[in-house]
Amino acid sequence: MRTARWLIVAATAAAWGCVPRAIQLPTAQSPEPVARDTGGLHAGFARVDITPPPGPAMVGYGTEGKAAHGYRGRLYARAMVLEDRRGERLAIVGLDLGMASVLLHRRVAALTRDTPVAIGADRLLLSGTHTHSGPGNFFGVPGIDAFASTRGGYDARLTDFLIARIALAVRMAADSLRPARAAWAVDTVWGQTRIRSDSAFRSNSPPWRYPHPPAGLDSLQAGVDPAWRMLRVDVMRDGKWVPRGAFSIFAIHGTAIPGANELFDPDVHGIVSRAVEAHVDELAGRGEAMRRWGVHLFGNGAEGDVSPVFTDESRCPTPEIGRARRLSGPRTPPQPDYWVPVADTAFDRCLRHGKRLADTLGRTLAAKAVRQFDRLGAHMDSLDAELTRGLRIERAFATLPLVRSTETGDLCPEPRVGTGFAGGAEDGRSRLYGWRLLGFVPPGFAMDHDTAYRGLTCHRQKRLALGRLGLLQGIVAGPHGLPEVAQVSAVRIGGLVIGTLPAEPTTTVGARIRAAMAWHAGMQPDSVAVMAVTNGYIQYITTPEEYRFQYYEGGATEFGPWESWFFQDALSRLAATLRPSSTGAPPGRVTPLTAFRGEGLESFPDSGGPTESRITRAFREYRWRGDTLVVRWNDVRPGRLIPADAPVLAVERQDGGEWRTVTWDDDNELEVRGVRRLGGRGYEWEARWRPCRRPAGETYRIVLLERPGLPPLTGEGLRSGPVPRCEDDLRP
Repeated sequence: MRTARWLIVAATAAAWGCVPRAIQLPTAQSPEPVARDTGGLHAGFARVDITPPPGPAMVGYGTEGKAAHGYRGRLYARAMVLEDRRGERLAIVGLDLGMASVLLHRRVAALTRDTPVAIGADRLLLSGTHTHSGPGNFFGVPGIDAFASTRGGYDARLTDFLIARIALAVRMAADSLRPARAAWAVDTVWGQTRIRSDSAFRSNSPPWRYPHPPAGLDSLQAGVDPAWRMLRVDVMRDGKWVPRGAFSIFAIHGTAIPGANELFDPDVHGIVSRAVEAHVDELAGRGEAMRRWGVHLFGNGAEGDVSPVFTDESRCPTPEIGRARRLSGPRTPPQPDYWVPVADTAFDRCLRHGKRLADTLGRTLAAKAVRQFDRLGAHMDSLDAELTRGLRIERAFATLPLVRSTETGDLCPEPRVGTGFAGGAEDGRSRLYGWRLLGFVPPGFAMDHDTAYRGLTCHRQKRLALGRLGLLQGIVAGPHGLPEVAQVSAVRIGGLVIGTLPAEPTTTVGARIRAAMAWHAGMQPDSVAVMAVTNGYIQYITTPEEYRFQYYEGGATEFGPWESWFFQDALSRLAATLRPSSTGAPPGRVTPLTAFRGEGLESFPDSGGPTESRITRAFREYRWRGDTLVVRWNDVRPGRLIPADAPVLAVERQDGGEWRTVTWDDDNELEVRGVRRLGGRGYEWEARWRPCRRPAGETYRIVLLERPGLPPLTGEGLRSGPVPRCEDDLRP
């Protein structure tokens, strides 16, 4: 049958790309800081483009995701390096990626350790924003590389590219260190997020709730952790303090953009960061056209069961199993099952809603972040400079063995994934959710929750995807198929303590870990933040109560029902070393690791040949299509045009007798696509810009900016028609 063949082909393809091959990861232990008095806190920031060329598959929606055809807003690595009075350094990097990986973390640290930067693995935090519209296939873990995106396998060229760009961001931030002052605060953001697995959330005992939710919220919106923690940093310039950047932690899944999306997109997190950065530029009187001075890092909190508040129209349908029409005749054999395709119009509709939802939500969160940034500035102005400049940095780091660990009984000896994982989360169901074959649920695909299935002694209620001896478990959870170590950190920046997890903890897991860390560190829980998907990825962490329901989160909790206890204990021990009265040395276990990868996709688009330098840029189409300005042009191949450290194209508006830049290809309203190869003549590209909330009748033009060996290309001015109210897209 076609369904069975689809499964066999998919599993075989994944297995082919997951032949284990060992990679020795560097130890990358930081050198000890030189004992010196730097005179106070120093800080440096940098932002480096990590947008891949069109081609790689996007991570997060599994096999229902798409390969990228271009980008809507560029992806960045945003780095902040802090150095306290004693010379202790810490680097935090916010990545517009679904998550970080041990492979990225260790290899970036190897590039920054033995340089003047002097930052190794134990002083480096790589944190993904968890956008589901970023590239995948860079983990070096066969089970994740095979099934986290629509294309299975490990992409060595993409991985090398990301490592080099992230290391560059850390080095640039360290090179820009200046005298600094910093302060942090916590605010609440209600009504923008919701609990997506309510029954599992309500089963926790004792129940956890953030105090005093506002009236008018439903139970799902009132159950989230609304805390937005922000660290603002100002630097000394020309004898006065000017704002330089900020670092925020807030729990929200990067799933406002649905799985049918075919463009790289930083999602809500990128919209917030760009808005805060523009505000910093305005306050600092810095920021040239198309170049930012301000940098805002967005770290995700305990978002395992937290979704944006989305509409049904913004969720795209998935293919369903159906029966072909029976041919006439008494002896006609039964027709096979097949996946009923989804109409392109349905994808177009849900994508339009999803993008506008992300834009609206991003603007709402950005406004709150900007207000918090301004309040922190007023707070720092009222404090003594030495109080804010004298922040002390402490850090503790550990590498924890997971598979067949002899240190604890809290973990099952082998990782396993459940049927809830195969069915996908509420944000993006897979075609296997609720699947029936000839009217029956195949073995290993039962999605029945709330049942006390006791098929495995350690994994308890978990029904294994494709059955206990199924093909999926053999591929994903075989030898070295899933992560075998976890890297955790506890850092103190003045009065703020951050615990990092290489996973997606649920809201209640995050609250319990924060409370335990606060007790061991001698602090209040509001002074402790949990940052998820940092320095690795082992999928989800649920409480034992939530695990029993085996929703998507429980099915993706790989090491059994007590996994949260294991990480709570580990982070508590690290937090105890950060007490002001503690004399114990931080347990900085940074051990050599071995990762495993397949033969490699290496699908990173090529950079073109030498004949491409003779390409002639030319517009192929240049006009308004309704309310959208559409431009098609000839240019270099994807690997040469993207990535870029500077804008590729800009939109300019005629203002009197001058042309002024209004946006460039770092805008969530501007989409850039690679269309097709033109042989030796390069590549055809397309840009679409829909100017929301701008006056009608303005004259705009597109400028293709100068590139090495290629002159700029300026289009003619075109007058816009009626400008859309893009919020109307959210209406049914």
